[in-house]
Amino acid sequence: MSVNSQIFLILLVFSLGLIGVYHWGMRYNLRLCRKWAHILEEFFSPQEKEYTWLGGVIGFTAEYKVPPFRQVKVVLRLVPRHSLLYWPFAFFMGRRDCLQILFYLPQGVKEEVHLIRKSLRIPHISNQAKLKRQRLHLQGMPFILLFEKEPPAFVQSIAAHCLSGLKHLAFTKENNICYLELFLKEKELGKLIKACLDILLKLKIHD
Repeated sequence: MSVNSQIFLILLVFSLGLIGVYHWGMRYNLRLCRKWAHILEEFFSPQEKEYTWLGGVIGFTAEYKVPPFRQVKVVLRLVPRHSLLYWPFAFFMGRRDCLQILFYLPQGVKEEVHLIRKSLRIPHISNQAKLKRQRLHLQGMPFILLFEKEPPAFVQSIAAHCLSGLKHLAFTKENNICYLELFLKEKELGKLIKACLDILLKLKIHD
């Protein structure tokens, strides 16, 4: 076999691999999107819902009408499994499927709070310099707690339900939002969201 034939064969196999991975990854991510949309709708039972695709097959944003909240917004971000060229970079950068949930609260948040998994890069927080910092080990996992006055006990109550799935929990005063960022773990998702809702009820944030 000549050199040109070998190069052609290598390019052909590589191209077929790209096509195969693209179709497999696209179908897999579409199944995940449908699955998580169904799980979230079963959990929240929204009165109204609206979905927007993100980049075709890397997730979606959803806006739910769920009283007594002003709005519940969900962002599902998936690893681009359909891209053989980008997937290795996503793997080495530690990117994983994740879910972001924003509860828009009717009443004001009294104190800004952030609970962040320590192994992750701390996201940009506009007034981070004004917040106190405390290192925590919850169920053996390292977290960083940022707060204004006193460490709120309810944050640990929420986190204790499923720490392995929690990336970032926050209460922000700017838009009166409770924010959850989670790894996709089906068995733990409902527990953590329910724990958050229970705490919100106890704090009478959304009366």
